[in-house]
Amino acid sequence: MSRQMKISLSGTDLHITADLLDDVNRQACDVLWGNLPYRSVLLHTVVAGSNMHSFVPTTAPFYDHAPTLRRRLECEPGTIFSPYPRCLFVKYGPDSEDHQFPPVARVTEDSLPAMREMGRLSWQAVYHSKEIRQIVVERAGQPSGAVPSVSSRLPSADRFGEPDLRQLAADMTAAIDDMWLTPPAELTDLYSGDHSARTGLGSYGQYFSTLFFVEGEISRLSNIANIGSIDIMLRLCRSGELPLPALKTATSMLCDVSVRYLAMCGQQTISDFFQRLVRHFDAITTPEEYFDLFSLFSLYAYRLHSWNMLLFPWKAGQETHAYQPPAPAGAASR
Repeated sequence: MSRQMKISLSGTDLHITADLLDDVNRQACDVLWGNLPYRSVLLHTVVAGSNMHSFVPTTAPFYDHAPTLRRRLECEPGTIFSPYPRCLFVKYGPDSEDHQFPPVARVTEDSLPAMREMGRLSWQAVYHSKEIRQIVVERAGQPSGAVPSVSSRLPSADRFGEPDLRQLAADMTAAIDDMWLTPPAELTDLYSGDHSARTGLGSYGQYFSTLFFVEGEISRLSNIANIGSIDIMLRLCRSGELPLPALKTATSMLCDVSVRYLAMCGQQTISDFFQRLVRHFDAITTPEEYFDLFSLFSLYAYRLHSWNMLLFPWKAGQETHAYQPPAPAGAASR
């Protein structure tokens, strides 16, 4: 009998059940299964079509094995992907991005209506209302209990012998825990306009451009596509293609401007974490220490990016940049 997971939308009676695809991606399924249960925020892609997603509480930025990939466009709605251990994507309708991801689960037939309604509510929240919608992802058929805190799921800071590194890891872990289900005050302050009113940041009295540039700088560091500077450095660290001194130099060169700009835009925490990492570079003496610390930093940036994606006023272009989507195949004959 296959393993099943259950995704419940808090505050509603909606839930979906999905069978893990152990025969397709056993190792990726094991990673996901090992991270259950967890509580997260349900989000929606703004480019990729009918796709909702959430974030898994793990620092692992990528798989240590090569999972089986499937073309997302070819997979049926109800396919659940885990492109990276940190995220879970649920395709609930037509897709528009031609990527290959590891499929890890398939929504059961009787759950498809609930899945589509969850997708609709997710889009409504991201594009219109900005409502924070939480989900609980757990093993189906087991008694629902207390969901562990995010910090308890992340690697212990005690692994670092050097006191400054240990404190830095503990501070990043606490910050991730604090922002997991609630956007950080620094970001809501920016989106309220209060930060720009105090600082004048935003030419001619507007701050939409500031929001846009914050999104760009956070994406440069780390984002859900695993293409941020830190994520690339982590891959090079794990592969051994760059020695540790070169990793440190490249990290500073690629990220310093972004974090300084984010600090100017009121995002002081992410900037401070990076500056502390650089300040203690001499204490980071092994590639393993670099990987562990910057995986934590990347997870913080990754989660900050997701909050920015939720808060960003996407509907600002609804009147001027809308198009008529193509009709689904076969619609004209019905």
